[in-house]
Amino acid sequence: YFLADVTHVSPTCGQASEQDEPLPKDAPQRLADRLAARLPDATRPLNQGFSGRQWRTFRVGVRALAGPSRELEFVASTREKMKLWVAGLQRACEALQAQAPVPSSLMITDDALDREFHVADDNDDGELDSKEVARILKKVNLTSSRTEAQAMLSSVDTDLSGTLDRTEFRALLTRHAMSQAHRDFFRKLCEADEVQPESGVEEESTSLSAAGLAQFLQTVQGDNVTEDQVAHFLEQLPATHVCDGRLVEHGFWSLITGPNFDAVGPSASEVSQDMRRPLHDYWIASSHNTYLEGHQLTGHASVEQYMAVLLRGCRCLEIDIWDGPGDEPVVTHGHTLTSKVLLTDVVRVIREYAFVASPYPLILSLEQHCGPRGIARCAAIFFQTLRSVLWLPDDSAHIPSPEGSRGRIFIKAKLRKTNVAELEREPSDDEEDDEDTAPGEEGKGPLLAQSKSQLRTTVETSSKCCCVAPKTPVTDEHIHFYNSMIFFPGGKFAKNGFANQGTTALCSFNEKQVEKWQPQEMSAYHRSTLSRVFPHLMRVDSSNYSPSPAWLFGAQLVALNYQQFDAGSIENEGRFRQANSGCGMVLKPPCVESGAAAARVGKQLGRSRTSVTQETSDALLQVTVRILALHRV
Repeated sequence: YFLADVTHVSPTCGQASEQDEPLPKDAPQRLADRLAARLPDATRPLNQGFSGRQWRTFRVGVRALAGPSRELEFVASTREKMKLWVAGLQRACEALQAQAPVPSSLMITDDALDREFHVADDNDDGELDSKEVARILKKVNLTSSRTEAQAMLSSVDTDLSGTLDRTEFRALLTRHAMSQAHRDFFRKLCEADEVQPESGVEEESTSLSAAGLAQFLQTVQGDNVTEDQVAHFLEQLPATHVCDGRLVEHGFWSLITGPNFDAVGPSASEVSQDMRRPLHDYWIASSHNTYLEGHQLTGHASVEQYMAVLLRGCRCLEIDIWDGPGDEPVVTHGHTLTSKVLLTDVVRVIREYAFVASPYPLILSLEQHCGPRGIARCAAIFFQTLRSVLWLPDDSAHIPSPEGSRGRIFIKAKLRKTNVAELEREPSDDEEDDEDTAPGEEGKGPLLAQSKSQLRTTVETSSKCCCVAPKTPVTDEHIHFYNSMIFFPGGKFAKNGFANQGTTALCSFNEKQVEKWQPQEMSAYHRSTLSRVFPHLMRVDSSNYSPSPAWLFGAQLVALNYQQFDAGSIENEGRFRQANSGCGMVLKPPCVESGAAAARVGKQLGRSRTSVTQETSDALLQVTVRILALHRV
């Protein structure tokens, strides 16, 4: 991967074990020094810290020269060696990044070129034939057949020898790092340049002067720069990017596709919005069936998916819980061919990664399918693993702010009937039926007569409900213990909302029901109450709907399939990846809070029975976007 950027280096597991032996102080630096000449420059900040624990795997993210980015997973022989490699790789990348004024995803260093040329040259004759070229192209992610490799070779074989020397080899990599559209665009810039390229400049015979680059930056990019500033900037670029003070082709594209020219810009290091308002005032990044890596009916379930989603800043995860072997609950998509993972593993990973990417609260949306014994075991798992971070209900029915609940976890689930005999006859949860359950019917029983503050005391002080011994009967108290940890109870939506249950009740809707929402009613509802929207059950391929209509109605938790990359997920990325430091929570704008946006989207859906007032119309902003350039879309 000498032509790929290392985007991040991170261990697979979160917190270090207290039993881990400390690394020698100079060990990471010694490894970094050995790697410095071999690694490419990194263009993005690396995850901070490293860990050990029982797992010995670590991941290296790379952005390939061609094709999608990927993540490579490595397994060390011991956890100490894993820690050494993570620390050493991070230091080496940081050092290389500091050395290069402009990090480059297409930079080809002389050392890397010589090393790869020598490795590919099997017979050490100083020339590469088509077989050797095909092998090295595959290594740098320019996968090609023997015939395609021969065509590439012929395109740069200036001496018609049928082989490539080092100069021709560099020209090959430089040329095929860019598409024909890239080359045509750069050629037009050079033709418009006042000073024509001099001879002997790279293989492309084209380059861009400081005046030409300044003209491009001013007229196309809209940057306010002078020719002198650009000339000074060119002097700081790596030698492989410029020739005689002029920018060569691969240097130009390395510059344009680098972080300094990111259309969105780097994420702010600090949160910029007011985080002291109630949670219902924010859009919250949410995941549907978080455990799945692919298809809804045949996909693979893994704890790694929870890890990956949390590291992307998601603040609401879904956990579908079913009875497993030996009364041990499992997480899976029931009645399908998806695989299973233990709930204990899922909750442990959530605890370790919950606040790595964002310090703000995390909501766990549970879909409970277990019987009484499984529910009691679930309560024990959540209590034992999350006890120190759980936000428990109280009598106020007050929804806290993100700032006021930093580092805390909320549980959203249906309250279960505390009468074990009735619970055994009760059907399991079904996300599609969340809105069909009458409010207040769950959780009925003598123990629910206690106040929420008493429930809180139960969780904070109880230990006898943590475990259910084998063959020991489950009591009403065990189920009550489970209910006492639920901050956001699920229930049925009615026109009067949850007037009898308090504002902490949280209703779920599928995407089709959003189309039937009434603008004024739902906008007012979401000003004081949270709701969750999820994909329709027919999306078995894990495709996504557009989250924008639900957002504009004021819905806070619009859950998407994070494992799928499509138009819906791109909208979600645009909403949360850069905004507010990527913390997974974005303050809803005034037009959404006022209902103006809901009125407009309701009219577009043909469901609005109310006219849009002039005040509402004035509050809406129509934006026209002109696309200047797209890169590898």
